[in-house]
Amino acid sequence: MDILENFSNDVKFTKRSSPIPLGARMSYRIAQICLILKLNCSSRGSCSMQKIQTISNALFQPSEFDKLVRYSKDCSFLINFSPRVDPCVNTAIEYAVKYGLCKAVDNNKKYKLTALGRKYTDAILKDNIMQKEKAMLQELGESFTEYMIGQI
Repeated sequence: MDILENFSNDVKFTKRSSPIPLGARMSYRIAQICLILKLNCSSRGSCSMQKIQTISNALFQPSEFDKLVRYSKDCSFLINFSPRVDPCVNTAIEYAVKYGLCKAVDNNKKYKLTALGRKYTDAILKDNIMQKEKAMLQELGESFTEYMIGQI
């Protein structure tokens, strides 16, 4: 993607003897967070860290993701969901902020895409990558709100 050509050379790639799991790849996590900010945030486009963490972790567990979708469509659905904090998500957000893809807003309580982040996310949406994740996030849409995070 040409969009990232101006990024600094701080990120180094090292060939490993065994493959790194998808969830531990920083570039994947950054792309995932940008998609969450684009597809699952309010019209103001900002999300709390808790919401990003909850959606990101649910993407790796389809049964948990289905619970979020059901809960977002019907708040009377009793959800048995245990959100967890994944340090990879926190690190990916730090990188995304550092590279100008998103920024902290509301006294660093929420995150929002920048113009570069929107351009990057639009390129991901047009490309034939992360199809499963894009479909899942589009299914959830903006119906999963910050209020619902507080209820979980």
